[in-house]
Amino acid sequence: MVEAIGAGGDDFVTKPYNTVAIKAKIDAMERIRLVHEQMCKQQRELEKFHNQQQHELKLAKYVFSSVVDKNAGEIPGLRAWLEPASLFNGDILLYAVTPAGGLHVMLGDFTGHGLSAALGAMPVSDIFYGMTKKGFSIGDIVEELNKKLYASFPPDMFCAACLLEIDAEYTSISVWNGAMPDISVVNTDGKIKSTIGSSYQALGILPRDQFQRSVEIIQVEEGDRVYLYSDGLVRASDDHGIKLGKQKITEILTNSSNADSFQSVKQAVTAHMGNAKPCDDISFAEITISPNLKWEADKDNKVVKTQQPTAWKIDTQLDIKTIKDVNPVPLLLNMIMQVQQTSGHRERMFTILSELVSNAVDHGILELDSKMKRSPDGFMQYYQTRTERLANRDGWIKISIDHVPEEQGAVLKIRVEDSGRGFVYDKMNLELADCSGYSGRGIPLLKQLCDEIEYSDNGNSVTA
Repeated sequence: MVEAIGAGGDDFVTKPYNTVAIKAKIDAMERIRLVHEQMCKQQRELEKFHNQQQHELKLAKYVFSSVVDKNAGEIPGLRAWLEPASLFNGDILLYAVTPAGGLHVMLGDFTGHGLSAALGAMPVSDIFYGMTKKGFSIGDIVEELNKKLYASFPPDMFCAACLLEIDAEYTSISVWNGAMPDISVVNTDGKIKSTIGSSYQALGILPRDQFQRSVEIIQVEEGDRVYLYSDGLVRASDDHGIKLGKQKITEILTNSSNADSFQSVKQAVTAHMGNAKPCDDISFAEITISPNLKWEADKDNKVVKTQQPTAWKIDTQLDIKTIKDVNPVPLLLNMIMQVQQTSGHRERMFTILSELVSNAVDHGILELDSKMKRSPDGFMQYYQTRTERLANRDGWIKISIDHVPEEQGAVLKIRVEDSGRGFVYDKMNLELADCSGYSGRGIPLLKQLCDEIEYSDNGNSVTA
C-alpha cells in the first residue's frame, strides 16, 4: 500500500468493498481534480497578467523618463540625489536654463508614491520646460501648474513644490515654496545666511482666484550653496522606525569640517537607514553659486531651419496695471519666433527685451534707483518698493519691434517708450566691465549686445 501511494496513488479502498464509501471517495477526488484544474487556470491567468503588467510598467517608465528627463543634461554646479520608494518616483526634480542664461529649478513631491504619484509628473514637466524655454518667470509657471493640477486631478491629489530662479548674473534667487521643507542658503563659512520656508499651500489645492504666486527674492554671492529637499529626506528611518530628522540635516550642512556637504548628507542618510527600505521618496539637491559655471540655453537647437528674412512690425502698448500681472517679454519673444525662425538669437533677444522693458518700468515709470541694490538691506528694499509702486502708480510703455530685411540678413530694431520723466542720458557712458556689483549693468549690457543704442526725447525713449 505504501509503495502504491508512493508510485502516485492518491487514495485506497479495502475489502470488503462498500459502494457508498467508494462513491464518496470518487466524489472527493473529483472535487480535488476540479480545484486543481481551477488553480492551474488561475495560475496561467496570473502569469499572463504579471507579464502584461511588467510590459506596461516598462512602457510607462520609458514614457515617464522621456517626458520628465527630456532636458536633464549636465548642469554645472547642480548635484542631485533621488531615491524612490518604489519603481516610480513620486518626487520630481526639474531644471532648465532660461533664455536669459539663468536657471530654473523645481522640486516637487506628489501625494503618496509610486505610479499614481508619478502620473502628475508628466503634465508638470511639460509646463515647466515649455514655459521656461519661452522665458516666463517662476511666478507665471507656478500659476499655470496650479491651474492645471487643480483642473485635472482629484481633490486628494496635489503637489508640494518649491521653484527657484537664479538670475544670469548669479546675484539673486527668486523662490516660491509651497508646502515643502525649508530651502537653505549656506555661505562659504558653513553658516546658513538665508532660510526660505513654506509660505503657500501645495499646487492643485486652491482655485486660481485664491492662489498666491508671489516670490521671495534673496541676495546671493559667489560660493553660496543652495539646498532643497523633500520631506522623505527628513523622514528617512532606520530598522526601528527612528527618523533622521531636520536637525541632523542642518548640522551636517553647517559643519565647516565637511569638505563635501552634499555627499555627507547622502552618506548620513544611507548609514542611518541601514537595511531599511525608504518609507517615502527621497530627493536632495545642491546648487553652487559661481559665475564661472556658465549655463547655456538653446542646446536643443542644434539644427536651425533657415528662413528667408521678411519685413514685419509689431506694436503694442501696456499700462502699468497690466504689466503688474503680465510679463510682456515672453509673449513678444514667442511672437517673434513664430514670425521669424531666429533660434540662434533667442537668448540675446530675450536679454535685450528684458533690459529695455525693465528699465522703462523700474526707472522710467516707477522711478527706482538701482543704487539701492548695492547693500543687502537695500536689495530687499528695492523689490519691496517696486511692489508698492506697481500697485499705486499710473503709466504706460509702448514697444515697437521692426524687422527690416537687407542683402545679407536683416536688422531688428526694438523701440521702447515710457510715460516717465526720463533722465539725462548723455551722462550714461558706462562699460560692462566697470559694473561688477548688483546694479548698473543694464545699459552697458545693452551696448555690448546691440550694434547701436540710441536715446531720444527726455530719455524715456530708447531704440536698440
